[in-house]
Amino acid sequence: MTPTSPGEVLIAATVQGAIAGAVRAAVQRGGAQGVRKATGSWPSAWRARSG
Repeated sequence: MTPTSPGEVLIAATVQGAIAGAVRAAVQRGGAQGVRKATGSWPSAWRARSG
């Protein structure tokens, strides 16, 4: 194993966070679209009505 500089670790963590964020957003969007198809309304509209 080769020593890793702090800069490389920071870059790797940034890339990993960006990928995780993109995947999370895609999954949430896909779920919301599935709810909209099943119910006919977007999930955020439920929060507005229940609040």
